Amino acid sequence: MKKLIFIELNEVRFNSLEGYIKQGHLPSFKKLIDDHGYCRTESETKYENLEPWIQWVSARTGKSYEEHGIFRLGDIIESDIPQYWETVESLGYSVAAISPINGANHTKNSPFWIPDPWVNTKVSGNWEAKAAYKSIRQAVNENAKSRLSARSVVTLLYLIAKTITARSFSTYTSNAVGIWKRKKWHKAVLLDQLLCDLFMSLWEKHKPDCSTLFLNSAAHLQHHYFYNSETYEGDTRNPDWYIDPKDDPLLRIYEVYDSLIERLQKTGNTRILIGTGLSQIPYDRVTFYYRLREHLHFLSLIDIFPSSLETRMSRDFLISFDNEESCSDAEEKLVELSDNNKRSIFTCDNRGCSLFVTLEYPYEIGTDFDLLNGEGKCSLTNFLEHVAFVAIKNGHHCSEGYFIDTENYGAKDDFLSIQDLHDKVIDHFQQAKRVR
Repeated sequence: MKKLIFIELNEVRFNSLEGYIKQGHLPSFKKLIDDHGYCRTESETKYENLEPWIQWVSARTGKSYEEHGIFRLGDIIESDIPQYWETVESLGYSVAAISPINGANHTKNSPFWIPDPWVNTKVSGNWEAKAAYKSIRQAVNENAKSRLSARSVVTLLYLIAKTITARSFSTYTSNAVGIWKRKKWHKAVLLDQLLCDLFMSLWEKHKPDCSTLFLNSAAHLQHHYFYNSETYEGDTRNPDWYIDPKDDPLLRIYEVYDSLIERLQKTGNTRILIGTGLSQIPYDRVTFYYRLREHLHFLSLIDIFPSSLETRMSRDFLISFDNEESCSDAEEKLVELSDNNKRSIFTCDNRGCSLFVTLEYPYEIGTDFDLLNGEGKCSLTNFLEHVAFVAIKNGHHCSEGYFIDTENYGAKDDFLSIQDLHDKVIDHFQQAKRVR
């Protein structure tokens, strides 16, 4: 029976991918598309539901958002809806995963399972897998602060040294130089290179029947640096203080994925699935992203004292309370905060005793920026001290995704529902079980 590997290239834009191919880049992608084609996938129609932590749950459960109800990053922990890993394992096959966004590890005998950095689910594997999870989790969640513990640095260097290949050596060295030059986008490229090498190292050691690798750096870099792509045809440009106009982060991360494709094509007797879930299109106006520096300290300054706090992707965080009254009071304080023009700073999703909070303010925050309460009075001076600049938004979500299956030739005019990807995985193992 063929092994199955599902590579989740989150939100990769195939228009840009093919643009680079036409320029002579990405030879492994070119061969993959020439040999197997690709079809398109469709997801939710409401923009607020076009989040990867919603759509990838649909792909892994075979259910739409209305059916699975997973809206927040981390909600999957409380869900009893089976994901394809549990189903495949129940058929008698081994399963594994690295960093599957909003994926819960309910497997019983996985040789390796390293959760995504934002979901508190169990880690499967040896001490290296557990150490990798802790270090990657800190690296991602502390990215805006550029702060890593000594233990995380040592762990990450150890993992790189253990899994590095001759091909990836140049990626590590060039991006290390970029980080040294304070070009922070290189961190995202380096992280996905490490995840690719770690995945291939563990896969070659254990050869699980069904395995998943989720890669998010392309989505991150498209959101923040789309305008710098050689394939971008619009007129908007990023300021020189934000990124060197000669840099093209999208090409650099696509090259990492191209190298992964080359390695996958050499595994032999393996069915490769590649999906993007969503994709992105260039954004049409300048939008700034900020993240709180010290979440609990900031909240205490506006008299909010949660019982627990968990950071999520970029601008998001989850705060919980002992009772609904305290939660409602916190929501009121957060949503009433505004700038001098009465433009909101935060949005909240209230679940009774917890708030999923997003720092949604899209404008530049200067040194004279004060937060006003609902009565128009100053609630906190110099908000800039309490936030870290994350990025200028360059791309935003599009419901169209892409899918490649090395067992079936895909036509560009064909469309699959995002939920159909679940059935592709399950059918592979059900057919194999019938044969044996």
